[in-house]
Amino acid sequence: MIHLLSKRFTRLNQKEMFVLTDFDRTLTEHDSATSWSMLETTPYFNSNYGYEATHIFEKYRPIELDHQMPFVLKAKHMEDWHLQVGQLLNKYHLYKKTIQKIINTHTGIKLRHDTAPFLQEMYRLQVPVIIVSAGLGDFIEQYLKKEHLWFDNITLHSNFFLYDDDKVIGFKQPLIHSLNKSILTYPELTNRGTGLLFGDQIEDSYMGLGLDTLKIGFCNTDNHDVSSFNGYYDVALTGNSSFEQITKLYIKR
Repeated sequence: MIHLLSKRFTRLNQKEMFVLTDFDRTLTEHDSATSWSMLETTPYFNSNYGYEATHIFEKYRPIELDHQMPFVLKAKHMEDWHLQVGQLLNKYHLYKKTIQKIINTHTGIKLRHDTAPFLQEMYRLQVPVIIVSAGLGDFIEQYLKKEHLWFDNITLHSNFFLYDDDKVIGFKQPLIHSLNKSILTYPELTNRGTGLLFGDQIEDSYMGLGLDTLKIGFCNTDNHDVSSFNGYYDVALTGNSSFEQITKLYIKR
């Protein structure tokens, strides 16, 4: 179902628009494996990593979802979360060949039912698609390539591994977490018109500060109810609401 949360309505020019979107639980289903959890559940990587990473997740995930905690303190916790996982990856010796093996065999990631047609349509129209993810960029990029959805109109801002030869030794800077997506800038969009912004958390609505966007929030039942998106998103999507419905509503044909 589509829930209109603001009175704003703009028909977008497909030659001038853009798409700014989160990945995990936005382009994927709300109950999909995430780019992070691929490492925790695979039989091709040390099982002790999965145990320790899950313990770290259980500590920091409630903090990520706590909207009462002061922003500065919460952001510091998010940075600590990423740094601790980076240290784990170095500790258990993750290699490029292992990453590719995980991508080729993992079946836990589930795209939303019309994500592929949506990305294909944006490619056909040559609409810039910028994916901003607090997940693992190496996994997201390789997954989209495997699904034949990695097109030349897509740019990915995420957490990419830092390598020593083929071994992961940490993350490239800057780290991207759920609270700092707003720091990114997009000079390639300077001359574009209004864009569609997609996310599943309140913090995603801050992506692209300074850009003109219609904000579409996927209201995943385990995180939010529709009312919590008021004031942050123009539209909330529940149930089987789709990208197709949004493009039909907002994009000029």
